[in-house]
Amino acid sequence: MERILTLQIISRCCNEEIVIILTAYSLVHLQTMNQLQQLWQFQIMLLTFQSR
Repeated sequence: MERILTLQIISRCCNEEIVIILTAYSLVHLQTMNQLQQLWQFQIMLLTFQSR
């Protein structure tokens, strides 16, 4: 549940579509905080790419 809540918070400042993808990804793959950190880095990469 904590992971889902974290991603809902992220959704407030990010593209909704990306968050849906990341939420689905997290439900399948996230098991540790390290993986959550990787997900954050992945999201930052996507946002950086989008802003160009």
